[in-house]
Amino acid sequence: LPDTDDDEIPPEFQPIDQDTFRDEVRNWKDAKDRTPPGAAEPPPPLNPTQRAFAREHLALCRLLANGRRRGEPPNATLEALVRRNLRQIHLLQGAGGVGKSVLLAAMDRVLRRLGLGAMAVTAWTGVASAPFGSPTLCSLLKIAFATMSETKAVTAEDLTLWRAEFTAAACDPKDLLVFTIDEVS
Repeated sequence: LPDTDDDEIPPEFQPIDQDTFRDEVRNWKDAKDRTPPGAAEPPPPLNPTQRAFAREHLALCRLLANGRRRGEPPNATLEALVRRNLRQIHLLQGAGGVGKSVLLAAMDRVLRRLGLGAMAVTAWTGVASAPFGSPTLCSLLKIAFATMSETKAVTAEDLTLWRAEFTAAACDPKDLLVFTIDEVS
């Protein structure tokens, strides 16, 4: 991990008030309007509520990544989460257009920039997974409901193929830190 203080908060997650957020949105819109055609647009700023969620989630990610880096048993890391009152599972919900995808994209950028690990985003349906450029949950995890009741031994070749396909679609499973299921309902 980079040599940073674990309590350092990335700029996009810093606490702000509503007036500052409005100023950031105005600046973002100006920058977006000045973006040349075909160039990547700047990411939109996060609102105060999104930032609070992201800070809590980042604390969890740092703890998980540091435990992994130290080679700590998963249960020890999970116990540390409990001691710090951090939740291993987060539910991010809201109506369409409130910025859930914007928050997920910001969290992914920060995780990668800090070298904490990878984030995979998937969904139950193709419509929900398409904006992330990812396969559906069942496709990614090779879940076939029609044959679930059948017992089939998984060979080393099957596992190697699955890992390669997962890596191509999402990330190397060894680097996976956050697994997001969009439109979980």
